[in-house]
Amino acid sequence: MKYKIMGNKTQVKKEKKPKALEPLKARLAEAEKLRDEYLNGWQRAKADYINLKKGESERAADSIKYFNKDWVLRILGLYDNLEMAESHLPDGLKNNEWVKAVLAIQNQFLESIEGLEEINPIGQPFNPQEHEAVEQVEVEGKEPDIIVEVLQKEYKLNDQVIRPAKVKVTK
Repeated sequence: MKYKIMGNKTQVKKEKKPKALEPLKARLAEAEKLRDEYLNGWQRAKADYINLKKGESERAADSIKYFNKDWVLRILGLYDNLEMAESHLPDGLKNNEWVKAVLAIQNQFLESIEGLEEINPIGQPFNPQEHEAVEQVEVEGKEPDIIVEVLQKEYKLNDQVIRPAKVKVTK
């Protein structure tokens, strides 16, 4: 309440609450609501961006692995040909210095590819995820599905089979 003295009279005036505060309170509540929505949206966008960057770096690493896999598979074909040439090398050329140098390069060949591992599955059970059965043979005293001969070598790159072995298995 407000008192006003006017001459001899004192008047009492009731002061009303300003109605102007109500719209401001409503606008403040709306602004706080928008602020929270924008903050949540920004946080989600930031998390999405971080996940995108992480996923992109993983995809880049995977594409390098796949590139290496394709490259190594091509090289393995050349290596197989070098091995075949070595197996057909005439006895008279085995002591030739040039042939020895080529065979030394062949031996360094696989060692130079990081993460490449040659697998010899002879005597192991047949595994269709790592081997390709080309033929079944009868062998006495052996249980079925045991690898007895490798026709093409198996290779793993970074613990992943990149070329399954072509094998003969027991019946």
